[in-house]
Amino acid sequence: VRVVAPTVFPKPTRKIGANAVPIVKPTFGRHRSDRDAVFAYAEGYKLPYYMMFLETLQSTGFAGDVVLAIAEERIIKENVKEYLKTYATNNRDENAMHVVVYQLPLDCDSRDGSTGRHLMPSGETDVFQMCRLHDVYGMDGKPAPDPRDGRVVATLRYEWYWIWSLNYEPQQWMLLLDARDSFFQSNPFANLPRQTTTTPVTDGLLYLFGENAEATRLGKSHKNMRWLQNGYGDLVFESLKDKPTICSGSTMGEQIAIETYLRAMVNEHDECNIKMTGSDQGFHNYL
Repeated sequence: VRVVAPTVFPKPTRKIGANAVPIVKPTFGRHRSDRDAVFAYAEGYKLPYYMMFLETLQSTGFAGDVVLAIAEERIIKENVKEYLKTYATNNRDENAMHVVVYQLPLDCDSRDGSTGRHLMPSGETDVFQMCRLHDVYGMDGKPAPDPRDGRVVATLRYEWYWIWSLNYEPQQWMLLLDARDSFFQSNPFANLPRQTTTTPVTDGLLYLFGENAEATRLGKSHKNMRWLQNGYGDLVFESLKDKPTICSGSTMGEQIAIETYLRAMVNEHDECNIKMTGSDQGFHNYL
């Protein structure tokens, strides 16, 4: 057994070129590099979902950043943007929770031949659409188109997370979390081990969260079985089927560890290239 160094996993920019870097900026709000942060892909929800997520977190005393990717202007729900801006004003108390928002149209494959985000009859965004993320990276001073094949937003979000993670110092803690079905009962960053900043940070902790192993396993879940078999084949599935399911909807770690993990997650998509909603959980459990 050996520890795999962070440099083993290539940066997501490798598909564009050696000199490519992230160039996308927040639509509103600003990152504070010395704060802990919660990241969520929160596209297309109605206002009460954002209120439940943000207000229960704020009530715990959390004073870091909440970074969100939300729906493009064309399909954003009523009052959502105005509400989020109340957490992101420039004169907001530095000792309070801040919200940073990214709002970028996706280039998606639609049944009607259009390239925009498609809405389901329920009014929610289509989670099965294959989308591309243009102009978030650039090279030689110019924005770059997305060279990857279309992928579902549940997979695409890890590129957003990687870009966001670069705005924070190595010892700060990050929480990647599904926003729609989460609320907070206490500050998730309380009582975590902290590295001192007097010496360079060279490694960090990564926390993964397992589902109830008495109730389910990877091999007992039809969805988890399909994600692993389609991504990695029967041999890998057979070796993992009796393992507990590790949930990709919540991951926590110090920035230096989270950034490495996110490189790995994007790289798994590049190597497997499976087009299934939820395939990120297959990547997550394989890694």
